[in-house]
Amino acid sequence: MARDRRVTCANHDRYGDITHIGNPHDWGIVTKDEAIYHIENDIYRCYVQAPGTSPTYIEVVNGPTGKYLRTEPDGDPRNNLDNLPECH
Repeated sequence: MARDRRVTCANHDRYGDITHIGNPHDWGIVTKDEAIYHIENDIYRCYVQAPGTSPTYIEVVNGPTGKYLRTEPDGDPRNNLDNLPECH
C-alpha cells in the first residue's frame, strides 16, 4: 500500500515543465521520473495541500510528448504544482 508524501515545492525547466518535486524538510527532492515511478508502482501517493484545503493528489498523465505530473483538478490554484515554490 502506498504511503502518502506531501509535496511542498516543484522545479521547472525553461518551458515550464516539472523536472523535480519535493519536500526538502521532510523527505527530500526527487526527479519527475522518480516520482512517476513511485506513483505508478503504488510506492507513494504524492499530494499538495494548501492551508485550509483537502489534499490534492498528483497523477501521472500520458501526454503527446510523454508522461508528466499534474494535480487532480480541484478548482483551487494554490493546490497546483505550477504554483508551488522552487525546491532548494
